[in-house]
Amino acid sequence: MELAARLDRPQSFVSKVERRERRIDVIEFCQVAEALGHDPSKLLKEFVDWTRR
Repeated sequence: MELAARLDRPQSFVSKVERRERRIDVIEFCQVAEALGHDPSKLLKEFVDWTRR
């Protein structure tokens, strides 16, 4: 509920993302990362580095 409020989105949006019923685009990814207190570019780099192992 807190993340939904930070994003100004309904709880159902966050729930669907969490349950992998809905994918998010790059803009939404950045908004979610920032709402959670993370740097989106660092998260993306970590993910890319992880997938290259």
